[in-house]
Amino acid sequence: MNTEEKKQSRLTKKQKRNIIIVIIVLAVMVLADFVWSNTYIEVKKLSAHFDNLPEGFEGCKIVQISDFHNEWGKGYIDRLTEKVKDCEPDYIFVTGDSVDQIFPDVDRSLELMKKLPDICPVYLVMGNHEYNLSQEEREQFVSGCESYGVNVLYNEHTTLTRNGDTISLLGFDNMENDSEAFSQVTEDFVILLNHYPEDCNYFSKTAVQYGTHIDIDFTGHAHGGLIRLPLVNGLYAPGQGLFPKYTDGTYNVNDTTLVVSRGVGNSGWTQRFSDPFELVLFTLEK
Repeated sequence: MNTEEKKQSRLTKKQKRNIIIVIIVLAVMVLADFVWSNTYIEVKKLSAHFDNLPEGFEGCKIVQISDFHNEWGKGYIDRLTEKVKDCEPDYIFVTGDSVDQIFPDVDRSLELMKKLPDICPVYLVMGNHEYNLSQEEREQFVSGCESYGVNVLYNEHTTLTRNGDTISLLGFDNMENDSEAFSQVTEDFVILLNHYPEDCNYFSKTAVQYGTHIDIDFTGHAHGGLIRLPLVNGLYAPGQGLFPKYTDGTYNVNDTTLVVSRGVGNSGWTQRFSDPFELVLFTLEK
C-alpha cells in the first residue's frame, strides 16, 4: 500500500470514528430526553384577562392536575405535592384519569387525593379511565376522595366564593345529563372542568343554547401528544388521533379559553418524548 492509499485509509477510519461518536452522542441525548420526559414535572404558568371577571377573583391562582394515572415511582407523589404547594394555589382542579384502567391502583391515587385538600379546596371530575374501572374500584375511588374532602362533580354546577364575589364552576365527566347543570348557572363568569379537549366546541355551543357561556374550559386527556418534535404539536392523542389539534397550553374555541394540560402521569406502557409531565398554574386577571 503506497503512501496515498494509507492516507485515504486513515481518513476513512477517522470518518467511521466520527460517525460512531455522533451516533453515541445522539443516543445519549435521546435517552436523556426520554428519562426527563417521564420523570420531570414542569410547572406551566398561564394567565388570561377577562372583562367579566369579578374583582374578588383578580389574581386568583388555580393549579390543574390531570391524568395522574396512579403514576408509580418512589417519592413521586411527594414531589408532585410539593410542586403544587410551591404554586400557592387558591383552588386545585383535577381533570380526570387519576386512576389508570390498565394498571389500576386506587389506593395510590387516593394517597395523592388525601394530601391535596390540606393545600386548598379541590374539585375533581372523572375521565374515561375511571369509568372503565370496575364498579367496586370506581366507588372506592369516589368515596375515598369525598372522605378526604375532595369535591367530586358529576355533571353538576357549584359556585366558588372569593373576597365576597362568586363565579360558577361546572364539572362534566361525560356529555350526558348536562342541560340541568347549564340551566343552574347564574354567575357572569363560568369555568368548566371536563376531561376531553375535543368536546370544548360541543360544550361551548350547548352553553349558549341555555343562555350562558363558558369562559374557561380546563381539560387533559391528550398527554401532550406523547411524542413532541420540532414543528409537530404532538404525534398522537386519544380522542383526536394522529397530529392532534389540542395538546398543550391555551386555545380559543368559540370565545372559550380552552386549557389543555399534558398531565402528570403515563397510562399503561405508554411513554413520552420531549413531553415532560406538567402542572398548570393558571392565574385569573381582570
